[in-house]
Amino acid sequence: MNPCCCMSLRTGGMIIGVLEIILFALGFVTYGGTVAGMAYAHSLNSTALEHALNQTKITVGDSDPMQVTDYQGIFVICTLMTVVCLVQLLVGIILVVGIKKESLTLLKTWMGVKCLALMLSGAMMIVSMQHKFSDASSVITDFLTVMIGIYCFVVVFCLAQEYKKGGNGSTVALHRKT
Repeated sequence: MNPCCCMSLRTGGMIIGVLEIILFALGFVTYGGTVAGMAYAHSLNSTALEHALNQTKITVGDSDPMQVTDYQGIFVICTLMTVVCLVQLLVGIILVVGIKKESLTLLKTWMGVKCLALMLSGAMMIVSMQHKFSDASSVITDFLTVMIGIYCFVVVFCLAQEYKKGGNGSTVALHRKT
């Protein structure tokens, strides 16, 4: 069995699940609040919206601060991110419940969604690098995020293998005999 940072796979998996719940709950609240705020500003009038967008100093490439027409793109992206955060939040809950109940089916559900999320994140990172949508720091951040996601996937995969063998993932093997 492979330990997770000198802890049992079960403990490591539980930490991963709890951190996902916390981070994606924060993301859901942040993006959801942004969507609600943008919808409210748009309902007031276009002058108020233009003023609000100019106050945020958001720029696209070398262009001037965003015009009202750019609002729709940001609104769509924030709405999609709200949905993604909600799905990931629910999947994080599934992971915690799956570990508590030692359910291989729930762990496989988490692994399937995480695999899809990692593929999408990797593809988005490659596209943004090719089209120069982002600077070096965001590429490094995206890369580290994908690598951490892969590590989390491997931990849960190893835990699922342990459950499959009939173990409960609670022991830590620090030394292996060869």
